[in-house]
Amino acid sequence: MSDAEVWTFNVDDYAAKLQCPTLIIHGERSDGFEAAAQHVFRKVPAQNKKLIIVDGVFHTRFYDDPLVIEPTATEVAKWFKDNVK
Repeated sequence: MSDAEVWTFNVDDYAAKLQCPTLIIHGERSDGFEAAAQHVFRKVPAQNKKLIIVDGVFHTRFYDDPLVIEPTATEVAKWFKDNVK
């Protein structure tokens, strides 16, 4: 995806087409984007979907903080085990 495409990308269009199991993980302290994550989650028509809001976490903590990465990875692994066959 080019830089220009990033700025014009409309996630709602793609979220509305998702029929597969869907997992969205978002940091609660990600600069006001929690409402955006919830909005996108509501757009997903898939019956099998889950939104995890991680309390007290900024967006970048998922990349570089072992105290956030490890429990989040555990949640992701459990979700895949339970939902993706």
